[in-house]
Amino acid sequence: MTERIKVPETKEFFIWDLEGSLDAAIANLQKELDEGWLDLSFDYDDYWDLIKFREETDKEYESRLKAEEKDRQLALKAKGKRYEQYKRLKQEFADQGDI
Repeated sequence: MTERIKVPETKEFFIWDLEGSLDAAIANLQKELDEGWLDLSFDYDDYWDLIKFREETDKEYESRLKAEEKDRQLALKAKGKRYEQYKRLKQEFADQGDI
């Protein structure tokens, strides 16, 4: 059984929200931390991306399982085609004998 994964979620955080006193900036960042935002991804624009992780929803989970199963089926089909090609080439070269 496939385990549920943690999905990253991002939110823009404007650096201008940190203007003012240091206490206000710390309070603003603490509010984001209390909401579950764990990490910052720095950008060269006027904002950072706040990042938190959540468990995938039932819909996301089902969609991921379907996509993984489809990928497995395609891989098996490709492997079967490669094997058939191998057998065909082996027969073709066996029919030619030593060249």
